[in-house]
Amino acid sequence: FAFQVSWVRHRDVQILSVDGNVFTTDKRFNSLQSNQDDGRFTLMISRVRPSDEGIYECQISTKPTKSLFINLLIISKYF
Repeated sequence: FAFQVSWVRHRDVQILSVDGNVFTTDKRFNSLQSNQDDGRFTLMISRVRPSDEGIYECQISTKPTKSLFINLLIISKYF
């Protein structure tokens, strides 16, 4: 039995990806599967912006659902 891995952006409760499938039209977002671990999916955001800051949730479709919350903080002198 394989579990699904989803990434959700909390600011607008947008499902960004499920496994390797991306559900946002923003092409900066991608979901990559690890070569070493078939169950690990990493959310990649290219060309991050200050507006990307906030809480992102990684959900695993176990019963009950397991979640990991990530607070993305953008620190740069270039913005």
